[in-house]
Amino acid sequence: MEYKEQITSGPALIRIDVKTTEPMEWVLEDTTFLDYRLGKVQRTHQITSEKVDLYWDRDAAQKTIRFQDDQLRLTGDWAEGELQKILVTLLARRMEEKDVYLFHSSAVHYRGVSILFMGGESNNGKTMAQIEARARGGAFIATETTVIDRATGLVIAGSRDVFLVKRAKGTERADKPSQNIGVQKLFGGVLPDLEVFYTQPTKIDRVIVPDIDGHFDVSVTPLGEFEKAYQTFHCLINYMGLNTLLAPGLPMPILDSEELRYKRAAFIQEFIQKPYHLIRARTPQLLLDEVEKLLA
Repeated sequence: MEYKEQITSGPALIRIDVKTTEPMEWVLEDTTFLDYRLGKVQRTHQITSEKVDLYWDRDAAQKTIRFQDDQLRLTGDWAEGELQKILVTLLARRMEEKDVYLFHSSAVHYRGVSILFMGGESNNGKTMAQIEARARGGAFIATETTVIDRATGLVIAGSRDVFLVKRAKGTERADKPSQNIGVQKLFGGVLPDLEVFYTQPTKIDRVIVPDIDGHFDVSVTPLGEFEKAYQTFHCLINYMGLNTLLAPGLPMPILDSEELRYKRAAFIQEFIQKPYHLIRARTPQLLLDEVEKLLA
């Protein structure tokens, strides 16, 4: 039997065709992970695209993956979490083809300014920084991912879950402590209302690369042009999955391309014409104190 599905994220659309003897309703049981990583997705059984972006022979005995002629091809039995990561990367590529970029970041509207807390290379503090900004009266723009349109510079989408509440098979991470531990240590277990979002059209005014560690003295460093571009490139490339091992012996195929890499670098040069600061601090409270000084 042939099963067909379409998934959209922003302006990007992918069609999935599956050859399977077992009935299935959707390729994924739910889209929690995709929503967390891509901002928001919709899926439908109504097919409008003639192009097949992902073809999966689910009945094949051997588990394989390859990307060829602009099509991702799977065979064999793939776990839910593995499929989630594959779909995130494929949709991220299609979004970049439409000049829409995914930032591994949180974003808040705080004291009249839209601030991006960028994951960057270290990715150490964007979640706790946004919670502290919310505790001081700010509103979330995005949590895990901020989606920006190159043509307008506007934030066009963003994830809304502060924490990833569940991981499917294939995404297990023993190195990731429960985020409740961080909340307990840094906020005494008491969180502000995490459902307050800024819904007006907005551009990002400034970027903070947070680095929160209980041993750091406070330091605030303005970033120069190369450091801005370097940290931003790390932020965007996060979605291409180039460091992802999907299953034993099966790395994520290279879905990136030279053309997309140069387009990405050109977009970054446009985006970094705003102030960037790297802020190191022991706690998110101390970090936000420094942000307020920058805004004064």
